[in-house]
Amino acid sequence: MALPPFEEKTGKKFSDPYGSPTHAGGLLAIDKKWFFELGGYDPGIKIWGGEQYELSFKVWQCGGMVEWVPCSHVAHIYRGPRTESVHPPDGNPHQTSINHMRLAETWMDEYKEYYYIREPQIKRLDFGDISEQLAIREKLQCKSFKWFMENIAYDLPKKFPLPPKNKVWGECKNAKHRVCLSGWSIDFGQPLRISRCHGELFRLNVEGELSSGEHCFVSDRSIVKKKFCLNYEGVWNPTGEWQYDLDKKTIKSSKEKTCLTTDGSNLKLEECDDSNLSQKWDWKEIYY
Repeated sequence: MALPPFEEKTGKKFSDPYGSPTHAGGLLAIDKKWFFELGGYDPGIKIWGGEQYELSFKVWQCGGMVEWVPCSHVAHIYRGPRTESVHPPDGNPHQTSINHMRLAETWMDEYKEYYYIREPQIKRLDFGDISEQLAIREKLQCKSFKWFMENIAYDLPKKFPLPPKNKVWGECKNAKHRVCLSGWSIDFGQPLRISRCHGELFRLNVEGELSSGEHCFVSDRSIVKKKFCLNYEGVWNPTGEWQYDLDKKTIKSSKEKTCLTTDGSNLKLEECDDSNLSQKWDWKEIYY
């Protein structure tokens, strides 16, 4: 991965340490006293996921630095092949989302809303008490996340612009045949399908991008196919061709000038017909 030009200029040689907005979880060295002044890891972040962002954000926002050291040697030992879920039987199956919510609510200020645009289904989860984490932030007089984005992660929006709001999101069901859009178990370049409804979630933002998770969907003549949301240069452009009419309930491709249609078994793009129930789609928001 290429370094931003500013970081390249700060070092005299390639092996010099350079600043990084975040670090890889488990691959770090930190002064013990400083670690506990920061409150250590948030004890409400459990099992797996989010701890690397939480520590990175508060190190930077509270006056420290995160640096990558090219010539360092670090070992990371896993517990062997994982054959079962990392979550214990009595644990919350959405713990990873809760972990990210806790750090977003504590450190990301108004930017947390962009996370919820990306993961709208998690917004009603109970992320617990974060009063201790907020008290640490206040005590240390830590900077805002806006400062972090403008001064530390300054190059991030060039490749990953802030996401537009969702126009609609959730399970997308056909009004006539009662089947839903489904992108599960299909590879990139393969057609989007329909199947019985099982809670698979899609997002259609106000700029016309149709997506599910990190997968996007584009028209190709009479079909809709799956693609990775980033282009070949690794840049995400969160705009697209899709228009959802809230009154007509149609999903139209501005590129092909056709509408998403199903006969109950197949999904195709056909000439738009406002009276055709096979072209009408209902969105149901589903929260965890």
